Amino acid sequence: MFAGPKPVYEDPFYNYKSVRIRNNKITKIGINELSSNFYVYLEESFRKKLFEQAIYVLGDEKALARLLGVCIDTITILKRGRYFGGREFDKAFMNVKFLRKMLKLTNVSISEVESSVTLLRGKSGRVFRISLPIRVNENIASLLGHSFGDGGIDHDFAFKYVNKEPRLLERVQAATKSIFNDIEAKVYFKANMGELRYEYKYPAVVGHILHILGAPVGSKVKQEIDIPKWLFLSSKTIRTSFIRSIYDDESTVNVSGKSIHTGFSRLTSLKGFLIKFLTSLKMLLRTLTIVTSEIFFMQKYQDKLDEERTKYGFCISSYENLEKFQREIGFFHPQKQERLGDSLRNYTSIGIQLKDQQTVKGHKKRS
Repeated sequence: MFAGPKPVYEDPFYNYKSVRIRNNKITKIGINELSSNFYVYLEESFRKKLFEQAIYVLGDEKALARLLGVCIDTITILKRGRYFGGREFDKAFMNVKFLRKMLKLTNVSISEVESSVTLLRGKSGRVFRISLPIRVNENIASLLGHSFGDGGIDHDFAFKYVNKEPRLLERVQAATKSIFNDIEAKVYFKANMGELRYEYKYPAVVGHILHILGAPVGSKVKQEIDIPKWLFLSSKTIRTSFIRSIYDDESTVNVSGKSIHTGFSRLTSLKGFLIKFLTSLKMLLRTLTIVTSEIFFMQKYQDKLDEERTKYGFCISSYENLEKFQREIGFFHPQKQERLGDSLRNYTSIGIQLKDQQTVKGHKKRS
């Protein structure tokens, strides 16, 4: 077992399924989950049907305009799906809050409206081809995990990911494209202490979706953040994908010590919330029967703004736990995956040596 500094937190015995789930089980993001920052474009025949039913229920277009809080011209534009005098591609998108109000008036189902959404637009004006609902799968869980690691969401909701490892950058790009189809990142280069890193920056629609799932917005070191509780009720595939992204970003594999270390820092004033976050991560690992060390203090330092930060972490050790981690989670980071394999081979090598020594001792006793 890890013989590190004195632990600051002892894990109680627990049943992870008894944890109070704030968001319940999340399997998809659809019209009901999207915020008013989103606008949709509906397939023409469905759009006409929806407006006809809503106007029939209310009596006329003026009543619908009053319900939505817009002018009569806006109703005409939304019903047509184009602005007056606009060209074919000057589409008029409908805010999802208007759509939800209209659905309450009609007998149209959520599944019918979601299948009729052809385009999605955020407040930035960028338009994306998308299929609703967005299924919560391993790709979106991977992006969510990165948002707690080397990724993050700016206050304008742009999602960015900073790393130097090509395979991780490729995985992030593939995951975003699997959800948002033709989305592209703006790529920037960042030099840090002579080391070149890439920053992939995605439109705000990505950040908004991840925030719905529990990703923090803004600087993580200054927030009281925790692992989204719905993850504890998610499938094994979702949990492993989330954890893998965190460990790809925020862990080191110690071959000689045969262990995986992970640590996070927060403002010292938020130390208690950091320990709570780490405890939740340990609990999520326990759902995969991976046992970790206790949480321990790592360091205290001043950041670039001369604010005091404190870092805590924990480790995974023993052959059994490392083998489970490799089998159930693993790394996409090639060097970390290789070092994990080396750590396990070290255990095997030591075991063979001990067995040989015991055999030699047995022969000596018999002779």
